[in-house]
Order: sequence, then C-alpha cells, then structure tokens
Amino acid sequence: MPVDGMNGSRLTPRTGHTLSDIWEVYRTERLLNPSTVQSYEQIIRRFQKEFGDLPLRAIERKHLFHWRSEVLDRASPTTWNTYRRTFRALWRYALQLGWVTHDPLDRVGAAPPGDRRKKTVNQDLLKRVLAVLSDDEQPKLQPRWFWRLVILTLYYTGMRRRQLVSLRWQDIDWERGAILLTMEGSKTRREWEVPLAPELAAELRVLWQATAERVGHRRFGRRQVFDLGLHRGNTHYKPGELTREQVNGFFRRLSDYMDEPISPHRLRHTCATEIARRPNPNVRALQQLLGHTSLSMTMEYVQPDLDQMSDMVSRLPRPE
Repeated sequence: MPVDGMNGSRLTPRTGHTLSDIWEVYRTERLLNPSTVQSYEQIIRRFQKEFGDLPLRAIERKHLFHWRSEVLDRASPTTWNTYRRTFRALWRYALQLGWVTHDPLDRVGAAPPGDRRKKTVNQDLLKRVLAVLSDDEQPKLQPRWFWRLVILTLYYTGMRRRQLVSLRWQDIDWERGAILLTMEGSKTRREWEVPLAPELAAELRVLWQATAERVGHRRFGRRQVFDLGLHRGNTHYKPGELTREQVNGFFRRLSDYMDEPISPHRLRHTCATEIARRPNPNVRALQQLLGHTSLSMTMEYVQPDLDQMSDMVSRLPRPE
C-alpha cells in the first residue's frame, strides 16, 4: 500500500478511503491495548455489515441516524454511545489527515442515559451461586471449584475480566496482602494495587498449591493464576491459558442455569456498590480500588438507599 514520505504508516491521500483504511492507520499510530483493538474492530464490522465498506466521504448523517435507531432497538443507550465515541475518534483522525472535510456525527447526538443505577448481583443470588459451585453432586459448570474462586476474586477485588485473565502469580504479594493489577490488563493503560482480602487469600493459597503440584515447586511467577487448561479436569476445555471468551462462556451458562443474569461486570459493580453503601464511604479509596481516572465515575456508585435518606430526614430540626 502506498505511503507518504513523512510518515511511513500513513496512506497517500485519495478520495476513496474507507473505515478500514482509517482504522489501519489509527491502530498503527496509536498505542492501543488488545481489548481496545478488538472493540474497535467489532464496531467497524457491525457498521460494515449494515452498509458495506463505504468511502468515508460517502457516509452521511442519514446512515448514522439509521444505524443509531437500529442499535437502540436491540441494545442500551450506553452501547450506542460507545459506538459513537469510537466513530468520532476515527473521524477526527481522518479530519487531521485531510481525508474528509466534516464530521457527520456533529448532529448525530449521544443517546440519553437510561437507568443510571449500576447492575449488581444481590447477596441472595451470590450465596446461591456459591452454593451451587460448592455442591459435589452438581455435574454442570465444571470445574466448579475453579469457577467459584473466579467469582470470589471478582467480588473481593472489583477487578475487570481482562485483569482477571492477565493476573500472574508474581502479581500477588502475600506478605503485604496486595494484588498488582498490571498495565497489561488495564483499560486505561495504568497499574495499581488492590488489597488481598484474608477470605480471598485463603482460597487463592489452595489454587497456588494445586498449581505447584502440577508444575512443580520451581518458580512459576509468570504463570497465569487462573490457568484453566492446567486445572480443567474432565472437561471439554483444551490446554492453554484462560481467555476472556471462556470467562464469558462460563457466565452465560451460569446465568442460564440460575435463570438470573450474572457477569464479571456485575460482580465489579457489586463490590463497588456494597462498599459505597457503608456509612461515610471513602470515595477516594474506592476510586483507587476501581482504577477510575475520574472521581465522577466513582460517584455513580455512591447512591444512598431509602434507609439512609430516611435517617437524614429524621435528623432535621423541628420547625417549632
């Protein structure tokens, strides 16, 4: 593919550049983590499935209005807003390169948010899930003990799915009681520590011992903590490290079995919401735990319940 003389990654200007072209340049010149690359490519494919790989100059507001309607018919406002942010980033880059002369998204707005409450897993459901995964008579959802520990880890740390699959044994500091969430699994290309709760530490010690028995007591710090291929037992799983797709597949099966939705993101929200419900929560500490770059994102979890509001109202001085 031809390139210009100043920057080897940029295509020579022409009138027929498509989304595929601008994406090729964007992903080459920007430092994107693998999950961001996957997300962009999925969104681009969905647009192309609807309209084909149109030249950028041929994409008009009418296409985007139609696509917005299609997306909102089957998904949440958050999904459309994510699609819109992705397209906006690509178009702004195309504007910088001189491939287009205007942004058709200027008058195709974001969708108003729906219910702002974070979707969580109530304690009753969580207890029932853990009971199912502790039941030796339960033939499904194998290996049960492994997935039970995955759920406890997500609940006690608030980490994301990508951080779970990126976790290595060397990231766990047993003496200090800390887990390092590395840049490799970070949505924001940052790393930070979260506490290792004693309840979780005891469970992870069991997994550590099981791992040592299979690979020997030599150093295995770079090994994945949740190495499903190593602990798969008599299941259909193939050898190899745990993937995000396998995590998604388990939670789909679990949700179907429980007849209630449960996911890594809901467990993350549950961790944050339960902490925020405590009296006078330390919001800055919660922000650090979740790895949010904005305090306003963390504040969405701090939603007083009716009992807390009733208590505040009851403390009002009587106007007598």
